[in-house]
Amino acid sequence: MNYRVALALLLAVSISTACSTGIGVHGQVMDGGTDKPLADTRVELFRCSASGCEDKVASRITGSDGRYALPQVAPGTYRLSITWEDPPCPGIGPVDTFEFSGEFVVSYFGYGMLGVPGQHRMVATDDLELETGRSVQLDLQFPCPQ
Repeated sequence: MNYRVALALLLAVSISTACSTGIGVHGQVMDGGTDKPLADTRVELFRCSASGCEDKVASRITGSDGRYALPQVAPGTYRLSITWEDPPCPGIGPVDTFEFSGEFVVSYFGYGMLGVPGQHRMVATDDLELETGRSVQLDLQFPCPQ
């Protein structure tokens, strides 16, 4: 094999690998009651500072498999927010907050408290630290509270 061709292939593989393994946040959002992925769920990443976590740096919508990826995020402190509309959770109050699923705190907002009257949404948040050259996997499996 020609050494130039081999070198070109090695370079292409190296660039591809470097681009796909940069630091970032990725995971999957699942309905813990049915084990089905939660598609069309908004995932947002906010940079945190001494004054709070308000600077949005990335946003994605989960795919049909419930997966999301926020690649190539600079090292720092962040808050990950996952929001989905009309959660299938009967019997919980208009505003409930509870610890859930290890890393995430999940809140339920309903009855017009955010947005349109009668709109219901779940918001799951987690604070995290991204280090140089490291990715973080955060999966949320959400069963309705009992």
